[in-house]
Amino acid sequence: GEVWNLSIRIAPYLRSLDSVFNFELADILISCILNEGNCSSMLNSYIRIINNYKKERHEEIIDAIFLSNHDQNRIMSVFNNNLSKTKIAAALLLTLPGLPFIYYGEEIGMLGMKPHDKYRREPFLWSANQIQGQTTWLEPLYTTISNGCIPLDQQLKDSNSLANHYKKLIHIRCQSDILLFGLLKPIPTRIRCLCLFEREYNNKSIFIAHNIGYRMQQISIPKIYCQIIYSTNDNNQLITNGQLNLQGFSSIIIDSK
Repeated sequence: GEVWNLSIRIAPYLRSLDSVFNFELADILISCILNEGNCSSMLNSYIRIINNYKKERHEEIIDAIFLSNHDQNRIMSVFNNNLSKTKIAAALLLTLPGLPFIYYGEEIGMLGMKPHDKYRREPFLWSANQIQGQTTWLEPLYTTISNGCIPLDQQLKDSNSLANHYKKLIHIRCQSDILLFGLLKPIPTRIRCLCLFEREYNNKSIFIAHNIGYRMQQISIPKIYCQIIYSTNDNNQLITNGQLNLQGFSSIIIDSK
């Protein structure tokens, strides 16, 4: 269901529906990245939202998580064309529990803002050239080559593009039962820009860290985690005694022994 409100207001709908879009979490996540806010507070908000849901529905809940939809400003526009912030938002979305929804065009960084809804729903930019299948129902105002938007066919050739960032994360998620079904356990930290948590499923766990700030952070992690299975930056390094160097605007997933 699509109920645009706080979790305490939409939770009663879960008596009849098994899933509602998590607008509250989307707003908190985007605000946290946009303002380099308190990541630990964001994770605690996620736990609070899920607990609100569980008070109303004891059966399994499918948490429909997302960043934006057709009625909202597009993420790349919200982040003022900041690719690093857009990538870290995608990484957070695709490592959290729930069923992620991606509004078409987010994976290539399409643009779109108020006041006109139609310009938040512009044709998908497949190629710089007119190709078969390209929709032309609207002359784009935001998602254009001149505005810095990169078509999908070009992004697929660039291993560091936003589109390939999404592809890699989706592949990692689909290959991991822990990421698909595991619960979230926040790891407390006093560093506001660090989002640290474990995902647990069937007595197995992985460690996930996101740095939404510009500077590298050195953090302590549980020593059972020693095998990097995914990193968005080659300079992210595990060092001795359970220490991790995490570069700015980067993410890492580490498996246990």
